[in-house]
Amino acid sequence: MASILNILSITTIFLALAFQAYGQTCSLSNIQVSETKTETGYTVRVTNNCSCMQSKIKFSCVGFKPSQPVDPNLLTQGQDCLLIHGKPLFLAQVITFTYVSDTRFSFIPKSSEITCH
Repeated sequence: MASILNILSITTIFLALAFQAYGQTCSLSNIQVSETKTETGYTVRVTNNCSCMQSKIKFSCVGFKPSQPVDPNLLTQGQDCLLIHGKPLFLAQVITFTYVSDTRFSFIPKSSEITCH
């Protein structure tokens, strides 16, 4: 009887740890955006702080008018800006792009697709 309880306890602990590691819930709040002023504009760093990958990351870009185009491989511009053509951003992966402007634009994540394996 004691060995059955030990096995059940170990199984319960294992499942709890597995769920905690692999069942992490992600949201847009796991997409971190930071901006740094440069001589000619701003550098933007976008990081995924979740163990699940996030793809099709969009920002609302209404009013974003840099004086030179942003690299379209990094940010596709329109009413909504799409990061890296919608490709996945993995845990701790950083995408950096720059834009030329006298004023800072706040890139706020609008939507993404979250995939956990």
